[in-house]
Amino acid sequence: MYFIFYVLVGVLALLVAEKILLQQHVRRIVWRIHINGSRGKSSVTRYIAAGMRARKIKTLAKITGVLPTLILSDGTLKTIKRKGAARVQEQLRLMHFAARNNYNAFVLECMSIKPEFQKLELQSYKPQIYVLTNILDDHREVLGSTPRERTAVYGNLLPVNTKVVMPKSTYTKEMENWVRAKNCQTILARPVSAKIPDGAFAENIALALAVCKQAGVPEKIALPAILREAQTDNQNVIPFGAAADACTFINGFAVNDVESAKKLIKKWQKTYPEQTNTVFIFNSRSDRAVRSRLFTDWFLSLKTPLQIILTGDHRPYVRRRLLLKKWPKERLIVWKQEDVAQASIRLREYGFKQTLVFGLGNIQGEGFKILEQIKRLAEQ
Repeated sequence: MYFIFYVLVGVLALLVAEKILLQQHVRRIVWRIHINGSRGKSSVTRYIAAGMRARKIKTLAKITGVLPTLILSDGTLKTIKRKGAARVQEQLRLMHFAARNNYNAFVLECMSIKPEFQKLELQSYKPQIYVLTNILDDHREVLGSTPRERTAVYGNLLPVNTKVVMPKSTYTKEMENWVRAKNCQTILARPVSAKIPDGAFAENIALALAVCKQAGVPEKIALPAILREAQTDNQNVIPFGAAADACTFINGFAVNDVESAKKLIKKWQKTYPEQTNTVFIFNSRSDRAVRSRLFTDWFLSLKTPLQIILTGDHRPYVRRRLLLKKWPKERLIVWKQEDVAQASIRLREYGFKQTLVFGLGNIQGEGFKILEQIKRLAEQ
């Protein structure tokens, strides 16, 4: 009996000591910047880190999105290897790492989806600058199915007494009420007049620049560095095919909501007006069933796609729903695993001409494999 009591006391003492040590380490990081929102978190994280480095601020950044990755003070990338599923402890370990290695700034992309884990992350990190990229229709199962519900979730997560950077479109009346309740200072990102590189979004660049200014980095230093970093986003745009039949693959596998997909397609149709045909490669996940349904219903409202190619472990559901709703069978292709492994060959066989091919839905699983295959297609 006494043994169990002493063990429990010892465990409690260790937890208290860990909390105190974490608080001490967090306070040593001069600029703590946290990035949250529906879309664009990884891009904004990268851009901010580039702007901070341009000012010679020793900066660590962590991207959670497609692959968990650290961006070190010299701009090099280091993939984080996980032994299991993502856990909040990963973020806490990196807070210790940043302090122990004397980083002056740590730009941390939110890792959690569930609000309770996001709150734990924020309470531990105590950011001075909190970025809310946008509030879009995704993860309905935890964030709500209406704009008001989603705004309430993100509003409740706002850290108290913090500078909050967001686009004007996100600063609704409901969000304004939350900002006031949390005693936050709102900084609305202003549009950037500079030319935006292909593949990048102006709103993300504006957010990054606003953050860098709040951290004391002048625009004349931050903006060129941000734009240089944004130029790497054109790696998600892969041309293929002969000049007369030119096609372009747009990697939107990380675009997980319909509204963002609409914006992506509109942007690239405007960029390549001569490529008049549209093909979707939709990679689905059975653990994102709501997302599959929302995308499927959107597809059904369209008349433009030449073909829809289905991949992922939720493709039987998507196929069945499309066909039940009278989607033309001849405009539907279902890829098996061997088709995914030979995606570059399959796309050549279809003989698409003047076509924009959009990868949508999810990057995990077959999305990665398809992307690697299409990169090879561009080299052939």
